[in-house]
Amino acid sequence: MRRFLKLHNLILLGMILGIAAGVGLDRVPAGPGRNLAVNACTTVGEIFVRLITMVMIPLVLSSLTLGMTGVGDPRKLGRIGLKAMGYFILTTTFAITIGLAAANVLKPGRRMDPAKAQALKEKHQADVKKKEGDIKKAKEWNTWEFVKSLFPKNVVAAMVSDPPQMLQIIVFAILLGLCVTLLPEGTRRPFLDFTNAFNEAMLKMIHLIMWTAPVGVLALMAKVILVSGLSILTTLAAYGVTVLAALAVHFFLVYSGTVWVSARLSPLDFFRALRPAHLTAFSTSSSAATLPVNMQCVQENLGVSKPVTSFVLPLGCTVNMDGTALYQGVAAVFIAQVFGMDLTLGQQATILLTATLASIGAAPVPGAGMVMLAIILEPLGIPVEGLALIFGIDRFLDMCRTVLNVTGDASCAVMIAATEGEKPAFRAP
Repeated sequence: MRRFLKLHNLILLGMILGIAAGVGLDRVPAGPGRNLAVNACTTVGEIFVRLITMVMIPLVLSSLTLGMTGVGDPRKLGRIGLKAMGYFILTTTFAITIGLAAANVLKPGRRMDPAKAQALKEKHQADVKKKEGDIKKAKEWNTWEFVKSLFPKNVVAAMVSDPPQMLQIIVFAILLGLCVTLLPEGTRRPFLDFTNAFNEAMLKMIHLIMWTAPVGVLALMAKVILVSGLSILTTLAAYGVTVLAALAVHFFLVYSGTVWVSARLSPLDFFRALRPAHLTAFSTSSSAATLPVNMQCVQENLGVSKPVTSFVLPLGCTVNMDGTALYQGVAAVFIAQVFGMDLTLGQQATILLTATLASIGAAPVPGAGMVMLAIILEPLGIPVEGLALIFGIDRFLDMCRTVLNVTGDASCAVMIAATEGEKPAFRAP
């Protein structure tokens, strides 16, 4: 009984009950009763997401500042940063390649019923139109804009913006941590004592908030089914299976290989340690909202030090989007296939390069994944209105690829910890 009452089991139970509730409530016809169910699930789920997101910025700022003072040596910090960015670029390249290969082998676009494809285009045409402004902004985004965007004009504004400007907050925290190391001991010690106590308070808050997760996850899962429906899963089954198969290959092959080769850590133990983070990522569909839980899992369940965890995970949460990059590769080929286009090897190489760069420096606009997919499609001559084909199933697949994103960040932290002389090991949660 005590084993069943462990938090990750309760979250899993909440997810199962949420799916069951969503399927049951989905049978309720449109009207006041259905609207009440949607509003109730939305409110409860949103409160849960807000609670864990509330802790994100204070935790990142305090953890990263402590991490920088813990690293001490700027050369070590630079070495960790180079390893992290190299790993992120490498795994993103693998992810897109796997996605392209899966789409070419399974050919989901060739299996699409033309009548259903036309119906989806008409149904979601308005959704594509809404993205036109974001697409225009993304086209204006370039390397120089990305570099400038790393440095905040106002760090408070970076924290309170929606979504928070995580890269700017990371840069500020790094500079703050480095400056703290230059202070005399008498000034530095009280600041570090306060920051450490504040950080511990944030971790305690996460522990308490996570006990509301079973109810929050239940509400979020029920809402997804009520809003999106289940029929879209059968309509786009071939596309969905292709994306999930590619995600599974990357999840079990690349990340398992990373933790085993670098740290001799059992992949099974690695995935067990991340169960709370996986369930949170799947239900919230947000890497940022999952960041506090992921940091807790990596630090407490895998034994990675606070300096490495505090630096790698916030950075990865912002620039490492393996799941998103993989999905863009599959989606681009799928849409081309539906329109009867055969992409050449050169065109698919363009997808690989563009999606890799997009995952690192995506423009700060809502729905950046879908927006960057539009940027990938246009130069290849693939009709952007093809985005309407995948809007309906995007929410469900986004939940799955978010799990991949947070796992990639955790595997990077384990790899860096092992190569920096630490000994990551599984500790039963």
